[in-house]
Amino acid sequence: MTGEEMLRTTAGELDRLLSPDHVVGSSLDLGDRLMIPVVEYGFGLGAGEGKGSGGSGGGGSGGGGGISPVALVILEKQVKGPEGIRIFTLRKEGPIAQAVSVLSEKLAPRVIEAVKAMAAERSRGKETEETDDT
Repeated sequence: MTGEEMLRTTAGELDRLLSPDHVVGSSLDLGDRLMIPVVEYGFGLGAGEGKGSGGSGGGGSGGGGGISPVALVILEKQVKGPEGIRIFTLRKEGPIAQAVSVLSEKLAPRVIEAVKAMAAERSRGKETEETDDT
């Protein structure tokens, strides 16, 4: 596999991996609450190839990454609206984290609605596929 092919394959896999499903985890039903984990992940990649003066060549690649939980979103089933949404950060609270936390609390209802809309759209797509298959 050439370096270019490796990069194309890697880019295709990254496109598949970098989706909301991998940042916002599957919800866990706790009876009167839903818990949704939020994670971040990062990675680094490198690849190269070359030819020596004698016509011989070589190539190589490497990479690494990690996943860290950053927050839990708790949805109270009995409480309607933004009052039923709580966000718990899983990081140390510094001034910047506190500011982001305040902003995220204000944006949480919009984020939750966007996630619900995406889930509904995905569900409609699966229903269409099932109908088409029959």
